[in-house]
Amino acid sequence: MKIHTSEERCVLKTVLMKKLLFIVVALFTVVSMNAQEIEYESLLSESKVWTMVCYKSNQLSEIKLVGDTVINGIHFMQKYERLCEIGEEMPADWVATDEYLGQDGGKIYLFSSRTKRLILDMDFSLKVGDKIGCYDVFYGTEPQFIFVVESVSDKIIDSSTDKVRRKCVYLEVDDPDCIASDEWIDGIGSAKYGIAGEYLLLASGNVFNLMKCTDGDTILYLSDTYAGIKEAKASTPAIDSTYYTLSGIRVTKPRPGIYIHDGKKKLMK
Repeated sequence: MKIHTSEERCVLKTVLMKKLLFIVVALFTVVSMNAQEIEYESLLSESKVWTMVCYKSNQLSEIKLVGDTVINGIHFMQKYERLCEIGEEMPADWVATDEYLGQDGGKIYLFSSRTKRLILDMDFSLKVGDKIGCYDVFYGTEPQFIFVVESVSDKIIDSSTDKVRRKCVYLEVDDPDCIASDEWIDGIGSAKYGIAGEYLLLASGNVFNLMKCTDGDTILYLSDTYAGIKEAKASTPAIDSTYYTLSGIRVTKPRPGIYIHDGKKKLMK
């Protein structure tokens, strides 16, 4: 058995200490990276307001969240809304809906107190290539369509005043005959459907867009068409000759089935 001198033992001790330090730093880095991956901005805030536009009904709506309700171990807030015609003054009173928004990490849930149904509405933890079904919070148990994640990025929203870097998930419908896409923005929601999420596509072909999201006096998101919508005058919505599925998805090649056409249901044979 080799006997090390005191000098050799000192060198070995130094090498072992360096290796131990390297392992500690590596573990700390991994833990820090994992911690960063699970940090999501909460949508559940009474100070946030979402302004939506529905082009077909020619209406603007404002949405806010109120209260704190625990459902299946997840914190939810009730959705309140007020509506006006485009170009008209928004009423002062808010009206409570039967919908609740909940969040658990990067997952956003919708709950209807009327149907007692809970669905996964958005998921910011998805990666490129992942798929997520769009479910109706009111009816049915099968997904109306499937979204596939095309890209994930961290970016600063140009129109924001806080200039916070947020995670963005870009998705497209996983069907070559359907044209639909969306972008989820951490802390803001869906760029098309606000906090209501994808199930708004089920509203018979209605076309929605998130116009504005604010947190108090801070602008988190502002659509580049917001000013034009705000100044628009109320008018009769134009007839849309495009075909939509009952889920509200625009279809380029209608197959046999029931579709929405010119605002009415039509059977294609």
